[in-house]
Amino acid sequence: MQVMIRWRDDRARQWQEERQQIISEKLDFLFVAVPGTYRTRQYEISFTDETPFVLISMEEEVEFLDH
Repeated sequence: MQVMIRWRDDRARQWQEERQQIISEKLDFLFVAVPGTYRTRQYEISFTDETPFVLISMEEEVEFLDH
């Protein structure tokens, strides 16, 4: 199965370039997005196979900047 992920920041019209990764049925995968400055980030995740898929957890490391 291949997973495709893209994202957009702050409700932008344009999505970032899609990233693809092949995963097996019982394998965790790591996806690293390009860091940036944003207030909101929206992810879109799609798959090549029509098999059931459950996203159990997703983590994002965040650094707050003082202004």
